[in-house]
Amino acid sequence: MTATAPAAPVAQRRLISWKWYPAIFFGMLLLLIMAGGLVMYIQGQNAINSPPYQLTLREIQASAQVQAKIGQPITNATWYPAVKITDNGEKGEALCQFEVYGPLGTLEIKSQLRKLAGEWSPTELGYKQPGVLEYTSIMKEYLAKNKSDVPIFDGQTPAKTTTKIDLPPPDLDFSIENTPEEKK
Repeated sequence: MTATAPAAPVAQRRLISWKWYPAIFFGMLLLLIMAGGLVMYIQGQNAINSPPYQLTLREIQASAQVQAKIGQPITNATWYPAVKITDNGEKGEALCQFEVYGPLGTLEIKSQLRKLAGEWSPTELGYKQPGVLEYTSIMKEYLAKNKSDVPIFDGQTPAKTTTKIDLPPPDLDFSIENTPEEKK
């Protein structure tokens, strides 16, 4: 019988070389960034296609004041507008903030809308130029063209006065008798 020598142990090989780790890391990071960008794009498109945003943009484009400021055509300058909507079908509220531009410049638009009986209408609609702190309201122009039961908020109307309630006279006796539980 001949004796055979035992086989030499086989070195285990790694599935991938350590040289590929940075490429895998940056590839996964790139995929994560692309997924986040896709989510933001979809949310931005949902906001742009929402009825409150569309109503605001349509009214801004039709406004003579805005046309005088930035000319025509007036187009959206924001691919991701700030639109917050709370809607339960018949009632709802929305806040829209975005920029529009025209041949003569850019304006920042802000609107608050309310939904009553399934129909959206603005309660505040205005614009401001870059570098200016205060918004200019175009609600009067909107209400001249459209009938609305939504109250106007212009920030300059004084608050409603409250009714003063007279206090009872100081000599009024407020004695409270003990209840059966307290006697025990």
